[in-house]
Amino acid sequence: MRTRRAVSFLILLVAGSACVGASPVPPAPSAASSAGFLVFRDTSFGFRVGYPSDWAAQAGTEGTVVTVLAPGATAGVRASVSVLAQPLSDPSQTLDHFTDVWLTEQARSIPGYHLVSSDPGVLADRTARRVVYTGQQGTIDLQWEAALTVDRGRAFVLVFVATPDQFLPLHATAEAVIGSFAID
Repeated sequence: MRTRRAVSFLILLVAGSACVGASPVPPAPSAASSAGFLVFRDTSFGFRVGYPSDWAAQAGTEGTVVTVLAPGATAGVRASVSVLAQPLSDPSQTLDHFTDVWLTEQARSIPGYHLVSSDPGVLADRTARRVVYTGQQGTIDLQWEAALTVDRGRAFVLVFVATPDQFLPLHATAEAVIGSFAID
């Protein structure tokens, strides 16, 4: 039950992270960059993620560690990639169980939720689940792509969210951000 509540809270944070108007609190990017990316490092959960220099990084709160926002907005929404991290209440929890809880909470909290795909994947050299789903935030149609993994009693979720017209043009860049994610 604690896992379900934590996932519910994370979902609300991700759904709201694409909205324009959040005040930027820039994380301290490392001086190092990879393939032209700035690097955000988090020492509390032990990960790093790269992002393009024209994207704006915002420190997250309570579950969302960092969100990187694409330039420009459509219908008041900026496409983004968020990194969520949380300790698992049961350190032996499997990726399959965590993914099931995540998807159940997505279906409950996103109006018009539709699961497009759920496939095995790799994230930070670990077994992962890649899911794509659609739904609405208010009256705005959105599409999400999430990569989920568990590691040493922690869950990591990277979520790309965009309006349908932003999704394909920004997908390669969002994939590069997700692909840069590494667990230390």
